[in-house]
Amino acid sequence: MPLLSLLGLIGCTDPTSPSTTDTDTGSWVTTSQMCTEPPRKSACDNQASIVQGHAHVPDGVGPTTGTLVIAMMHAAMGDPDTGGHPHWLWTFPDVDLSEPVPFRVDMCEGNAIMWSEENCGFNLIALLDTNGDNGLSGPAMYHPGVGEPTTLVPFDLSCHAEGATCLGTLELDCTDGDACLQTASPGMCTCASDSCESEAAICEL
Repeated sequence: MPLLSLLGLIGCTDPTSPSTTDTDTGSWVTTSQMCTEPPRKSACDNQASIVQGHAHVPDGVGPTTGTLVIAMMHAAMGDPDTGGHPHWLWTFPDVDLSEPVPFRVDMCEGNAIMWSEENCGFNLIALLDTNGDNGLSGPAMYHPGVGEPTTLVPFDLSCHAEGATCLGTLELDCTDGDACLQTASPGMCTCASDSCESEAAICEL
């Protein structure tokens, strides 16, 4: 894997959906709709590290049951044909995406703390794994198979944000495998003037 690869990936077990009772009671500012519950506590004590939303497979697109896999990707670390370079992955087993299903993930879990001020943009991949080969312990990781509903959404994470980022309802409407992950190269990552003191920094490479 390239520099700043997933920390401790070899031998890791695949994390599952966090408990819906593990929530934080502090203030929460949304940036979109369809996030109605407060996020759980941030692993780095900054609610701005939380990304949440709902995943949904539109009627007629493909299968709706399986394991929801959420992959947080660094857009500025190369590999634009497959959504960027992985930061971390989460799995939510036994879902039915015929109706919107909520998810919450935390950039500060599992890997180094890497805010957009030093690491530029992220992509979030949401895919419905129907054959068990995705996730941290799966051979395909974040690569969807042909026929597996998938979407990719760009976003930023700033340590200075007032709360969690809400991506709204993600429509998993692509079933073309890795072709669903293709993005334009964002170019060189430049460090922001207002630092977040990330543990790792792409902009300094």
